[in-house]
Amino acid sequence: MMMMTMATASLTSKKKVLRKSLSSTLRSLSQDEIRTQSTAILERVLSTQWFVRANTISCYLSMPAGEVDTSAITAAILHSGKNLFVPKVDPALAGGMDMLRILDEEDLDALPSGVWGIKEPTFQYRDAPRTKGVAFDRSHARLGHGKGYYDRFLSSYKSLSSTRGHTKALFVGLALREQILGSGQVPVGESDVLVDVVVTPDETIIA
Repeated sequence: MMMMTMATASLTSKKKVLRKSLSSTLRSLSQDEIRTQSTAILERVLSTQWFVRANTISCYLSMPAGEVDTSAITAAILHSGKNLFVPKVDPALAGGMDMLRILDEEDLDALPSGVWGIKEPTFQYRDAPRTKGVAFDRSHARLGHGKGYYDRFLSSYKSLSSTRGHTKALFVGLALREQILGSGQVPVGESDVLVDVVVTPDETIIA
């Protein structure tokens, strides 16, 4: 038990150091640079077969700075007639987060800002969840913001889908160039969920 505790503490420490280093880099990016990279990512996403075939897509709503701007992606999902679900952080839930449906762009524009300036529903499953992260590596590991919301949600979703015989969801990470690391560079623990695909401005990294 002591060894597990020490290992967990070491993993947490490594993630914290990496998160701090990358967050500093991401904060230095201009809005123009983020917008340019986000547009390239949008074009890649829209050209994939899994986007074309998906009926329902969950997508995070981006923070004001420091990560891929998903506003054009969520608009494209709605314009294509697909079902759009977005995250809602709720500490009362077992995993701390759920996905709620957005009906149209008017519904999306009316959302108030919640935690970290991210738009959220004030208060239901999906074919291709888009997951956010501070970083991704080429072995499909994801470094989140340290709260565990996405790992718990994705783990629960996988379990529920398997139990109910649902079609397997594709977990897609969206990453700026500065968020991509070499294979094995993101520390991973037993509770960390890998993504299936990472889309960057320059390439689509498939498992």
